[in-house]
Amino acid sequence: MVIRSDKAPDQNQDAYKRFVAPKKEEYKFPEISQKDISDFVTKLDSKDSKDLQKFAIALLCSHSQTLSRIEQLEKLLVEKLVNTQNYLLTHKSRMLLKIGYSENIDNRLRTHRRND
Repeated sequence: MVIRSDKAPDQNQDAYKRFVAPKKEEYKFPEISQKDISDFVTKLDSKDSKDLQKFAIALLCSHSQTLSRIEQLEKLLVEKLVNTQNYLLTHKSRMLLKIGYSENIDNRLRTHRRND
């Protein structure tokens, strides 16, 4: 059974507008030449051991913070991917489609039936 309508429904008119995603400028990594690396190494060689220890400690702290942040984001991503379900529901009388995703599909189905 195919139902066609020449006009969009009166509700949710924003869904029928054309969406244009904003363009992001692609990140460009800075060029590092061998000269830059050798300059950095000579600066490190000129520092005394106390400054080198402080530099190493700061580098390790930054590294551990970055790793912990990556682990948190990884857990969140896996949790969302595993628990989220996509759905496609139809309205009883208006024959509208509801497409989306939900972490709690049972609650979403109850809400859909109540509003239908």
